[in-house]
Amino acid sequence: MAELAAPRYFDSVEISELRAALLAQPRSFWDLDAHIKRAQAPGRDGNMVWIWKTSWVDGTPTTRAGSAIALARLVTPIISKILENYPKGGEVINALFPLLPAGGVIPPHQDRGPLLTISHRIHVPLILNPDVEFLVDGKRVALNEGVPFELPNQQQHSVRNRGAEDRIHLLFDYLPGEPKDVGELAWLPQVVKGTLD
Repeated sequence: MAELAAPRYFDSVEISELRAALLAQPRSFWDLDAHIKRAQAPGRDGNMVWIWKTSWVDGTPTTRAGSAIALARLVTPIISKILENYPKGGEVINALFPLLPAGGVIPPHQDRGPLLTISHRIHVPLILNPDVEFLVDGKRVALNEGVPFELPNQQQHSVRNRGAEDRIHLLFDYLPGEPKDVGELAWLPQVVKGTLD
């Protein structure tokens, strides 16, 4: 996969129902997967709640439903619309909601891990304020609610929420190619199609 030099933007997507559902969640919702966030992203403010997540277990990628799987039916039409921009045949290996609180910072970093280096990392800003500063290689990235972008995640990037409101994105990783290339993820296409109960 060729590395992106700058964010790749897509046409806006409808987010109002998903946005409303997230705003209706109790504050405790954002702590459901705090143990995973502490293990995988220490030193970064905020929290992440997974819809589904792929991890390496004994050298094999394993995908599991996350704490926010109930919101998959609202997420899948958004993901499906964005994936019209990519070749068919791949898998969405991770989907989550990262929340960066007012005043929060995600220090400069590059995404690491076997799957993150070969997948496309796509952000959909759901709740923003004008004082969120998202930098890639020191350059500010334009953010608009409902306008997805692929992040060049192998480049150094950081976020600072200088505003008074939380910042929430839908974030997902799309791995191109055949599912057999990354192990058994047979249940995942059902989630993307919105058919998993």
